[in-house]
Amino acid sequence: MLISIIGSHGTGKTTLINQLRRQPGTDWPVFADYYRSTAKNLGYSRPRDILLEDSPNKDNTITAMTSAALGAMQQWFNTSAPDGFIDLGPPALLAHQRYWMAVCKKTVSPYLLHLCRKISDQIDGYIYLPSNHFPIEKDAMRSADPIFQQDVDQWVKRCIQELEIPEQKLLSVSSRNIGERVKEASDWLTGLALTLQA
Repeated sequence: MLISIIGSHGTGKTTLINQLRRQPGTDWPVFADYYRSTAKNLGYSRPRDILLEDSPNKDNTITAMTSAALGAMQQWFNTSAPDGFIDLGPPALLAHQRYWMAVCKKTVSPYLLHLCRKISDQIDGYIYLPSNHFPIEKDAMRSADPIFQQDVDQWVKRCIQELEIPEQKLLSVSSRNIGERVKEASDWLTGLALTLQA
């Protein structure tokens, strides 16, 4: 199964993936947070810094980042095993795109929407982690701005609807305790696997 963990930054996506991979039978490969790894490789402290640069071309930058992430994800699908976790999947990537394009007063291109839908359709299940469940870790690679986190979270919810992700493919995590969160996700994955096999 291909499972995408989605949500705003600081909601525990990577932590959940690492915990789930410790469960029997789910030590799957991971498509890591492309925004974060790209920013790090380019010498930025966090992805948001790329877009806060004093440039009139922010809309081109975020479109390039999102397109590159989606293209790399598609390539990963083509070369990886049939099972895997995706850290920051299409609805979350589109949410960041929507947020920054709104800041730039621009619209998202139809091509990018089509690409998001095509890739989204290949994913078997989505685990959505809402904001406000955990304090944002203040590390070097993420924004500690709770308003930014909540704004992106609202866009994630809209993008779930926009990409028409069916209810049976979506778990909206309610647990706030990390151990309970892992059990909730693990139980859901077991049920999803049975559904897909039927």
